[in-house]
Amino acid sequence: MSSNRKFKGVTPQAGSEKNKWRGQIVLGGKVEYLHSWPTAEEAAKAYDNASFYAAKTGRCRRVKLNFPEAYAHEPYPPPTERTLKLVADLETRVPNRLKTCAQIRHFPDRELLRDMVQRLAAARRAELGARSVVDGLLAQLQGRLSVDSKTVEQEVAFMQQLEKNQQRLEPSQAAELRRLQEIYRPEVCNAATSLEPRSTAALS
Repeated sequence: MSSNRKFKGVTPQAGSEKNKWRGQIVLGGKVEYLHSWPTAEEAAKAYDNASFYAAKTGRCRRVKLNFPEAYAHEPYPPPTERTLKLVADLETRVPNRLKTCAQIRHFPDRELLRDMVQRLAAARRAELGARSVVDGLLAQLQGRLSVDSKTVEQEVAFMQQLEKNQQRLEPSQAAELRRLQEIYRPEVCNAATSLEPRSTAALS
């Protein structure tokens, strides 16, 4: 193949008798040097290799290759060591907000990142909702169990006093007794079908 053909990504390299052709590629606005070769065809193939696999990452535009027939069907030419380094570096980059809209528009992870942010926000809302429910249940549990030992002693003493005088209790006092028994004596509460207050006249 004639070296007079103009290849994309290939420029002559002055001052070198052995490697007269230089291969380079622009990725994300940055010129990446590939290597130098004795023939323009070799430099063009290196450019095609880097361009093809860089485009497969979706982080740069697909461009016309010098030898598109080589990448028309699988198996494709394997990526070179230099290509692998360029692809790895390209995958770590994020678009610069000061760059053109075209660069951001061709950044494929934009939709993926947006979806991830939305899912993260939904999970966070669900977590906060679940936490509020748990916190509410804990507050109720602490209130019912009366975590403070002094309060427990006072409630138990008050419950025992009510039990001693349950035949004389008013409706509000009977309800309070049932509430305390549910906490401290659930077996008594389950065994008793009802605890109706009786009038003081029946006791006289």
